[in-house]
Amino acid sequence: MTPVIEVRRLSKTYAAHVVLRQVSLALEPGEHLAVLGPSGCGKSTLLRLIAGLDPPTEGEIWMNGELASRAQRVLVPPHRRHLAMVFQDLALWPVLSVRENVRFGLAGTRHSPRERRQRVDEALEVCAIAELGGRRYSPAVNSSASRWPVRSPPGRASCCWTNRFPPSTCASKPVSTRRFAGSVQPRR
Repeated sequence: MTPVIEVRRLSKTYAAHVVLRQVSLALEPGEHLAVLGPSGCGKSTLLRLIAGLDPPTEGEIWMNGELASRAQRVLVPPHRRHLAMVFQDLALWPVLSVRENVRFGLAGTRHSPRERRQRVDEALEVCAIAELGGRRYSPAVNSSASRWPVRSPPGRASCCWTNRFPPSTCASKPVSTRRFAGSVQPRR
């Protein structure tokens, strides 16, 4: 079986600082992967490389049998990798509700308004937060991570914010303050 994601001898260096050194892994269809480690060890960098946001210094990234990145080059752009990324800073629009933020990911697609509504409803349902769709950002709370009135396990939250139901979702400290990063498959 061809791995969904395969990382071969991946390294990333910024100036003289080595962030990742010779990382290899393979994620088979249906598998889940959690990348854990202390702050600054390269978890988010690994996810950025897999998502195609940065080129690796050395090594290769294969997506479903296709070479997606190699040393100093991103061959398959992020929007063609069928991945979704949940950034640790949430990257949400504070003027939009939970539902509107989920719908935002479908902007520019060829889906009809009806189909967009259905996809948003499905995303919220899959993530078990359908009842929170109308909630908005609350600046009254001090902690930036808790300003969003959504509390769900990291895996569930990450699939919800992506809303396109890609084959894989990369999440770096999503919605929760827990230390978590990985690939999450939405429930079907």
